[in-house]
Amino acid sequence: MRPAVAILAAALCAACSSAPKTSAPVPSVSASTQDALDPLAAPCSAVSPESAEDGPPLTGDRAVPGLTAARLPEGLSFGRPFGDLPALDPTQAATLNVAGYTWSNGLDATSSAFREVVVGLVCGVRDETQLRGLVAGAKPTTFRGLPAVTWTSHSHGDGPFIMWLARPDRALFVGVSPTYRQQFPRIAAGVTLTP
Repeated sequence: MRPAVAILAAALCAACSSAPKTSAPVPSVSASTQDALDPLAAPCSAVSPESAEDGPPLTGDRAVPGLTAARLPEGLSFGRPFGDLPALDPTQAATLNVAGYTWSNGLDATSSAFREVVVGLVCGVRDETQLRGLVAGAKPTTFRGLPAVTWTSHSHGDGPFIMWLARPDRALFVGVSPTYRQQFPRIAAGVTLTP
């Protein structure tokens, strides 16, 4: 590709990513093509679960490289990064990279006072068809006019989860403990790819 064409393609891609979202389907583009067109693409590096330790929570713009969680509830005093999402179909999970972060109040998930918010980035999700097959029993929907799936996570106290295809190769997910069910739409709306 000639340099002038490459610069124009990158500028168009940047302009498209800041335009308002519509309900048009997300086109399928390979990760290498997308990253070549958009040098500010969210990173797709998994977090090593071995290095994941509870500690003071990171802010919503530092917890997961490539995304921002802007609307976290008060009172979440523990934080932990993770590199897997147990809800993912195991036959597909090996081809995906997951980077996520959990904020909680530090109580056991079986406690009625348990509070938790989980956010993350799944890299390698090619298109809407793959997204809809990633979590067994997930219900297809849309979020911000984009393809999405919802499910309930039994390992997170039966709280709701949503995952949407933010752009080709990048799916975002948000989950909360049942106590935050009413705040769930607001929390999810605050999770975005970092420009």
